[in-house]
Amino acid sequence: MLTRLIFFIVTYIVVTHNVFSQGKILLVGGGTENYESWSDIPYQWAVEQSDNKKVAIISYDAGSEPNWLPNYFESLGAVEATNFEIDSRNKANDETLINEINTFDVFFFKGGDQSQYYEYYKNTLFHTAVEEKYQQGGVIGGTSAGAAIMAGICYTAENGSVFPDEVIGNVFHPDITLKNDFFDLLTGIIVDTHFTERGRQARLMGFMANWYLQNQQMPIGVGVDDRTALCIAANGIATAYGSGSVAIYTASQLAQDDQNLIADSLHAVSLLHTHQYDLANMQLFNGSEQTVSTGDQMESGNYKIILHSEDLPSTELLDQIYSDKNLDSTVVISGSESGATTMVNALANYDLKHIKLVVAEDNYNMEDSAAVRNFIKTSHHVFFVNNNATSLFDFLNSGPTGQLIQTHIKRNNLTNILIGEDARFAGNTFATNIYADESIAYDGGLNYTAGLDLLKNSIVMPDTYTRSTRFYENKVSAILYGMVKQPLRYGIYLNPESYLVFTQNNGKNTLQSHGKYPSIVAELYTGKAALNSNQRTSGEIRNIAGFSDMVYQIIIGDKEVVVGEPVANNDSDYEFEEVPLTTGLQFENEKSPILFFQRSQNNYLLQWPDKKFEWQIMTLKGQTILSSSANNHTTIDLNPFVSGLYILKVATESTTFSKKIVIP
Repeated sequence: MLTRLIFFIVTYIVVTHNVFSQGKILLVGGGTENYESWSDIPYQWAVEQSDNKKVAIISYDAGSEPNWLPNYFESLGAVEATNFEIDSRNKANDETLINEINTFDVFFFKGGDQSQYYEYYKNTLFHTAVEEKYQQGGVIGGTSAGAAIMAGICYTAENGSVFPDEVIGNVFHPDITLKNDFFDLLTGIIVDTHFTERGRQARLMGFMANWYLQNQQMPIGVGVDDRTALCIAANGIATAYGSGSVAIYTASQLAQDDQNLIADSLHAVSLLHTHQYDLANMQLFNGSEQTVSTGDQMESGNYKIILHSEDLPSTELLDQIYSDKNLDSTVVISGSESGATTMVNALANYDLKHIKLVVAEDNYNMEDSAAVRNFIKTSHHVFFVNNNATSLFDFLNSGPTGQLIQTHIKRNNLTNILIGEDARFAGNTFATNIYADESIAYDGGLNYTAGLDLLKNSIVMPDTYTRSTRFYENKVSAILYGMVKQPLRYGIYLNPESYLVFTQNNGKNTLQSHGKYPSIVAELYTGKAALNSNQRTSGEIRNIAGFSDMVYQIIIGDKEVVVGEPVANNDSDYEFEEVPLTTGLQFENEKSPILFFQRSQNNYLLQWPDKKFEWQIMTLKGQTILSSSANNHTTIDLNPFVSGLYILKVATESTTFSKKIVIP
């Protein structure tokens, strides 16, 4: 890949007090308003901030229930609330209509399509009227698309909506239509709505990069959740209300690697219900109170981990793993033989001689599965693929084979490859039920359990921004909520057709991302944080986290994140178990303590506990073709030899044994 790294040291567009000297703004992230619900406080705030308490409700389509919103505003104290349907530029330039609208002190834009607002209202009398009303101290509000158009840098969506993966994969995607020639109510700010619900964190990051790279001005990003609002007073103090959160993004460096977004340190603040942020001075005013400090939580593993979002590793990845064909055995751990078929077939393409499938079920966890455990002890690569979380961890915790796997995967220099959804298991903890229902996080039902702890201070989400949009909120919330709940230092968002490598470079543990899309690493180092405690009308508490300082790094290619230093384990040499005669072949001398059994077609293990021995392979004429010595055990690979009958000879200090063997 031709890599072009373009780094910029930037100066923020600072929102000055003058911008907020008169008007007030209500940004609503979307979602249905209702009586005695989340919307009462912010919508009533808009009414109370106006002089005459008259609300003009603006849209290009009044909808099927045009009277509902006027009645709702009047229930909150408005003396009058009236719908104005402005669905053309002619209407937006109608002086009589504009004069009537100007008698209202609250302008509220309904949701819909911001491209329609942009097309109908830009550079019209109505456009001017909105900005003048704001400068006169009026209240300008909107929900969903109606909130997005308030930003000084407006995402107009003229080519249709753009998805998060498209944005981080191409910061110059043609559907990223950002304009600064519409309502300039929030100078230098981009607003995105339905934020967590539609997984738009990555999208907003990409919007910021797109604007900066093309205009050399770094914007501020504001993301508002559905059923959540941000009330911005004339002095710039912004207060969040509702069931979700409001995110505020700032960055000092952004860059591109080819078209992919990368970032060193994009800072995020997350406001929960009643939390406040000073937009005039860009600092948290009143937020979470719980102190979080994860400064000593670094990743110390002395092994390699590969996390792959797809259900099958890419050819690029397998080529990298198996560039050296002389490595030790590979173990594939799966929930079923059928679930591992594709994986095993892919490995077969690499002419590996030592592959063993371990099914995470009782048959492989018995005391008499000694041959399986002996094989695991010789393995250098361990794959986890197509495992059911409950079955896998029951298996790992309930027998000798499972317990061996848990310790073996953390040995020095081992390589663990976790494929697809199994990548979730690599961290300290993971959410078990993100696919149970698309509203699990919204209803406050995320459940967590302990992971494999390969990354002791991290939580991992595979395939975060795939087009399974139904589960965006579950996936995004599960990471941030889990980080604050634990707390954990790192949250790792993997993306489709990509993989992340945890490895040791120059004495440091690093993360590197490869493939089609970058990976996103969130870091919660120190500051204030809290879990959402604001109940919805139905009583549930959404799985949303608030924090004062989260740092995101977006990486791909040569870009890496340092996450600690490796600490070598004190690995002791394995003691190999005696394999029962039913699973192995003993020497012709039945009294021999040496066990000799075949583990794959031409791969044999010799074992003699606590004894040194010499061994050799000879032709029937007595010509030695292979020989060596061993302590306790050794593996003999017979694949290089011509098919036929041979003699295996084993000698100790006191005795000699021999056996005829057939190489097929």
